[in-house]
Amino acid sequence: MILRRIGQHVKDQNWFAVGVDFVIVVIGVYIGIQASNWNAAREDRANETLYLGYLAEDLQSDLRKIDNVYRVSEWRMSALAAVITVATGKPMPSTRAMPEGDVPIESVAAYQPTASQSVIMAMSLLVTFDSSDLTYSTLVSTGGIRLVRNQELTRGMQEYDAAVRDLQRIESRLTIYRDELTRALQQAGVAWIDPMPVEAAAEVARTHPELLAAMKNFWSFNGYHLRTLGAVRSLAAGLKATAEREAAP
Repeated sequence: MILRRIGQHVKDQNWFAVGVDFVIVVIGVYIGIQASNWNAAREDRANETLYLGYLAEDLQSDLRKIDNVYRVSEWRMSALAAVITVATGKPMPSTRAMPEGDVPIESVAAYQPTASQSVIMAMSLLVTFDSSDLTYSTLVSTGGIRLVRNQELTRGMQEYDAAVRDLQRIESRLTIYRDELTRALQQAGVAWIDPMPVEAAAEVARTHPELLAAMKNFWSFNGYHLRTLGAVRSLAAGLKATAEREAAP
């Protein structure tokens, strides 16, 4: 209708009316575009809130998993320390020599076994971290990461992903140390399920230098594992708090 009216005004050479109709058309198009942009922006914000809520849930799951891995790692390190200390008659070192200088070794509580526990099982048990990264992976693979307006949060997700990958590499190395300990135990005629108290395990370690060395290596790297777990947990907790804050109405 508006085009027929403009055509009639042109035919009548009513240029004022043509100008008015043209302005009406431009304003109508502008309003239509703005309405479309507003709707798209509102949809983006709704999707951002949804994704950030899922991200916070993933991070809460990660925190639970990290806490479980940390507890097992503490238990394992304390069991190793108990056997090594009795076997050598020396206290465990508190620092590790590194190129940048001495680095403190993560300290844990003394090993407190129950009557039914074998120290061999305690010092051999290994649980690793499996991150709940579905939301972050989806954001990256679909381009949805652009929906996150807070650049600090985006950067935090990238840093956390990198930290988790570093932790997984450390745990791969930790698994190698555990396998070396397992082989040394087998060579000494000891199995994980053998019911063995600390003193008996220490006596075996004293008579098998390879086993004692494997215990020391595993204990030392376990401290590095605990320190890294703590750093990853700190990143996860901070990122979760930021995601929840940004997702809040």
